[in-house]
Amino acid sequence: MWLFGVARGALRNYQRGDRRRWALADRIRGSVFEAIAPSADAGVEVRDAIARLPPDLAEVVELVHWEQFSLAEVAQVVGVPASTVRGRYQRAKDLLRDALAVGTGPVHLPSDA
Repeated sequence: MWLFGVARGALRNYQRGDRRRWALADRIRGSVFEAIAPSADAGVEVRDAIARLPPDLAEVVELVHWEQFSLAEVAQVVGVPASTVRGRYQRAKDLLRDALAVGTGPVHLPSDA
């Protein structure tokens, strides 16, 4: 019975820590979006193209380029594997490249993604 009590305590500590990590990640995400953006005239097309990206892709781009996080740090903040962040970042770059080359048309994910 003593061992079950120790195991129960360890699991409760893990769950409590997990809740705290998620709360910290939420606070960090909230503060990232309140960050100061570049001047109003500079990069309007780029900011508009990023705003048209799907939210998960836009978040990665904003964290990498506005907050200067590495992809590994973004993975920790977002709570997904680093390989997922690398894939999202590549898809976002491809979509942004297409959107900025064509003009201000809407950004869509490819149908196979």
